Amino acid sequence: MRATRGHVSPNKGLAAGYAEDDAAERAADQLSAWDANTRRFALQSLGLLGPKASDHLPEMAKLLEDEEPEVRKAAAQACGRVGGGARDLAMALKDAEAAVRSEAATALGGMDSFGLFLKDHVGLEVTAAWYSCSIPLYSGLNEIELLEVADVDCLGPVQDDIQELVLEKPSEERPFVFLWDEKTGGTTFNDWLLASAANLGLLNSTHISDFGWPNVIGTPFFLKTYETKKLKSLQILSATVDWNIFAVLGCAAQRRPSCFVLLRNPIDRFLSYYLERSDRSLEGGALPIRHLFDLPIEDFEDYLESIRHDRFRFSGRESGLFCNTENAELCLETSEDLFEADPGPETFAFRTFGGPQNRLARMLDPPFGRLSVASQRLSRCVVSLQNEDFENHLRVLRRFHPWISQVHFDEAKTAWVGQNSYNSRESAFLRENLPEAFRRAIARFNSVDMDLYQQGLNQFYRQTATARASILPEAWLRPPILRLAEKDWEVTWPFFQKELPTTFFIRRLMRCRITRLASQCGRLVGEVLPEGVDFLLAQELVEHIIGVINHEFYQHHPEDFYRMRSQDWVARNGRSEAKPQLERIVALAKDPDQDAAAAAVTCLANIGEVRTACLAKKL
Repeated sequence: MRATRGHVSPNKGLAAGYAEDDAAERAADQLSAWDANTRRFALQSLGLLGPKASDHLPEMAKLLEDEEPEVRKAAAQACGRVGGGARDLAMALKDAEAAVRSEAATALGGMDSFGLFLKDHVGLEVTAAWYSCSIPLYSGLNEIELLEVADVDCLGPVQDDIQELVLEKPSEERPFVFLWDEKTGGTTFNDWLLASAANLGLLNSTHISDFGWPNVIGTPFFLKTYETKKLKSLQILSATVDWNIFAVLGCAAQRRPSCFVLLRNPIDRFLSYYLERSDRSLEGGALPIRHLFDLPIEDFEDYLESIRHDRFRFSGRESGLFCNTENAELCLETSEDLFEADPGPETFAFRTFGGPQNRLARMLDPPFGRLSVASQRLSRCVVSLQNEDFENHLRVLRRFHPWISQVHFDEAKTAWVGQNSYNSRESAFLRENLPEAFRRAIARFNSVDMDLYQQGLNQFYRQTATARASILPEAWLRPPILRLAEKDWEVTWPFFQKELPTTFFIRRLMRCRITRLASQCGRLVGEVLPEGVDFLLAQELVEHIIGVINHEFYQHHPEDFYRMRSQDWVARNGRSEAKPQLERIVALAKDPDQDAAAAAVTCLANIGEVRTACLAKKL
């Protein structure tokens, strides 16, 4: 039994104060009772004691996630009367039961400390502004209102028959929604989705946050990108968004979205995320001097503690939370003093969408990531394991989404390196050699997602069994194959240049700015690098290219941009700016380093105007 302190009451004296403490202890002991009514009565007893029961707030707040709605409601009432548990009450604002949400809002409204709580947890404060309009927040925040729609009103009742998840073909009445959790294989799946949408003649009713569409990251930014009429006409959607996208797309008895989720073991997903986005200071910086598994386990656990979702210091421009910089620099209007001058830890990209902790749970239950809510919502989706069980992934697609086709490209014309391939070997090595203690630490860090993953595995293999039980021959339990000559979607589908010229341009511009790769920036000036060759461009050159093209683009009709491909603009406007770069190339041609000199000579032999391949970082 924990130590208690006496509460002195002017009317009852010290002895009575200790008696109240004993009563609080007795009630607290009943909070873990197996009987729901006993837990509820214990909460009511503690609530009657008010602030004198504050020692027991952690146990009370924990019951805001109880499986019984009446217990959760009593927990919200008790926390409000005791005057604490603001963080947990804020999470209860998204409870599946309206009565619980109401009690949580009432409790928070009576707390003077709630404003201080928000200031201490900026990330939660901003996301709460998006998803709840019942609590007044900082006046400097430009809120985006997302309607609160009960799942049953949007996706219909939960179906006991798994066959009800089958979607023969997307339509306005039943749009297909791929909730894209990063590092689960979404890039490959989107290739198939794009080809399938084109095959169905639905590109005008499709949005995939890849290729030539706006790269929308974060549900609220759909409201800033598309008008309501367009949102309600979408039949195929793939994007890094969360569960609230269903309300954004429009919910009605005649519009029941179909949900699809790709799963990946949260430990492997974390490692992939870390390798791609971390500054790797834990291992020695950009050029690691040691592997993760060379660290003392205590150091690794401290690192995980520092990158918890609720520990980040945000700059106020993180994608998916406050901005969508990949999509025309869309941002919420926020007060500068809410954010840190020195954000961190980790990189800007690492903090996107709040970091790697329990991403699946937060996607299904934004912004809180409660297991009880996320679990119920996952059961409404078709789930698949593209990375881990490809053969059964094909069976699930064929049975539940027969309109999705595989895509095979002409290998002779597709010597292409995927954008996520750079770390693939190191990722495989790390997964194979990471000690068990490190894997357990990552599992604890992603504990909610680990539970969801296990549920997802069960769902996936039930779906696989349903597919196998079909009367179709086994050979037919595969998606049909679409054969394409080019992996270059710009060449294969002119739709992007004819129908989406402006958003297509923004995508290219953002890719150049974010990656600084010659392969991406070169396309803006009409240059295509040889297969398998790429360079990191100097930042000043990247900014110059973007500046010139930005200026010229907005002075011309979009069709002019695609007819001229902007090469003439850069040549005309870039000569004087490129001169210092050219001088560096000439000087390098005389370098004693034979490889460097040869590279410079090759550049000089091919240079006409501004040649991005010659203006690489090493020059």
